[in-house]
Amino acid sequence: MWYEHASAYPFRFHELSWVRTPLVGNVFFSLLKPIMPKEIAKVVHLGVKFDESFEGRLDTLFLQPTPELANQRQVQTARAFLEQHFHNRKHFQLF
Repeated sequence: MWYEHASAYPFRFHELSWVRTPLVGNVFFSLLKPIMPKEIAKVVHLGVKFDESFEGRLDTLFLQPTPELANQRQVQTARAFLEQHFHNRKHFQLF
């Protein structure tokens, strides 16, 4: 499965860190690590810890937009795509 996944999706990870993994995840990973391809096993790290002063949730590290801001961004993106569409339709014609 690991080999097929790496060959089907041609991307490269520099590092893949899982934070605060449970015991089951650590055991499962330690069982799979010997059969993983070496290029995947060397970039995956489990049980990575933040600075000891960090006590919060992981999702608080990332800025979460409000629903209104997310809606505005979606409308702006749709408007930009439509403007591009109408510009292309005006200047180009399919035969």
